Amino acid sequence: MIFAVVGTRPEVIKMAPVVAALKRKRIATRVVATGQHHDWRMMGSFLESFQMEVDHWLKLETRDLLGSFVEILAGIGNLVEKHRPDMLLAVGDTTTVVAAAFAARKCGSAFGHVESGLVGALDYILRRGDGGGDDVHPHLQPVAYHPDGLLYPLLIVHD
Repeated sequence: MIFAVVGTRPEVIKMAPVVAALKRKRIATRVVATGQHHDWRMMGSFLESFQMEVDHWLKLETRDLLGSFVEILAGIGNLVEKHRPDMLLAVGDTTTVVAAAFAARKCGSAFGHVESGLVGALDYILRRGDGGGDDVHPHLQPVAYHPDGLLYPLLIVHD
């Protein structure tokens, strides 16, 4: 089973075709919404437009960056422990994505990053480091996917 993790409107937009393709191929996929964008206008209407049914909603009580990261990490971690997905997929470079990567690694699931750009916060933290990133990257080792393949040669050079 695959968990497709989304927390923001751009993540929904970019993950929708991935989820649709997985389901067309009859690959068990569950959508996890972290609540990072909690307003219906920010995310919910896009879920509805793309007909993405959310299987698991996290209810965040904290809206500051650190507090929401901790809640997302704990929430995803609990879901992974309970359901044991083979892989978590995430797209982008948000708090949700970093928390999903940590949760996947710490709970024994694979983490796949659907590449939405060559350089972003996730890349910065995992590859270049922010003072502690060099210690983080070897533990996470995400699998990067690019949705259209056009930038594949650049990803090889980039890695």
